[in-house]
Amino acid sequence: MLVHLLVHLIAYICFIGIAIIEFQTLHIENYLETNKKSFIRSNFRKFYNIYLKLRFAFIRSIHLITRPKLGKGPAILQGTLAGEIDSLVVYPIKSATKGLRVKEWEINEHGLKYDRQFAFSRYDEKEGCYVTVTLKECPKLIRLSIDKFDEVNKCFELSYFDVITKQKEIVTIPCEFDDEFVLKYSSRGLTEKPFLLWATVFDCYVLDKFLTPGFLETFDMPKDTVLLCSKNGKPCTCGSPEKIKKRRRTFFQDYYPLMICSIESFNKIKEMHPKTCLTDLT
Repeated sequence: MLVHLLVHLIAYICFIGIAIIEFQTLHIENYLETNKKSFIRSNFRKFYNIYLKLRFAFIRSIHLITRPKLGKGPAILQGTLAGEIDSLVVYPIKSATKGLRVKEWEINEHGLKYDRQFAFSRYDEKEGCYVTVTLKECPKLIRLSIDKFDEVNKCFELSYFDVITKQKEIVTIPCEFDDEFVLKYSSRGLTEKPFLLWATVFDCYVLDKFLTPGFLETFDMPKDTVLLCSKNGKPCTCGSPEKIKKRRRTFFQDYYPLMICSIESFNKIKEMHPKTCLTDLT
């Protein structure tokens, strides 16, 4: 009994130590996640990844040690590595703003509906195509606020304090765009241009008349930054099940729409849609 209590005490002390280390590693991760590349940063990232693996192995070993024998009762660490989803976050523009927190949201073949259908971008002479402009390059974009989602007019209302006009400005991002919208904000008409995202190139409309000079200056964005949208998106290969021959398509999302799903949730979906659902998680 005394040994069991001692093990539990050591486990709790270890977790307090890990919590303190986690607080300190926030600065390290901020350093590693910057877009500036260097020899020191690249090699430090390798050692940091090793540290993360060792940390996980340590936590896992404590979990196994403190787990009650023969599976009777919950382990003291059960639930500390997981939890309940408090809210979903929808981003109308890729990697910009804090996102819109919601309790429920409609999903489609792309994932969360209306999520990341637009992106800030600029033309890269070296790549020969457009590339993303995100919070990494322009951290002030976190101040771009999403005030509301207008279900009636199907649009997102964003706001910011413009440094030129010295007043609050409203930006309306449509949930669904048409040719008329593209023609209004693009000097190139309906001509699509190549855009590079995670080694995948796909065609996008260049809305070079959408962002105002005040918007760009407010968020310290490059003067040639534009807004992009895509009609067909890109084929999604990373995380895509091999059994699905026809690749899913996403817009400015990074990976396959369904990357996190519990067995219980998947079985429930199979019960609701037995004819259209895959027979297994692959």
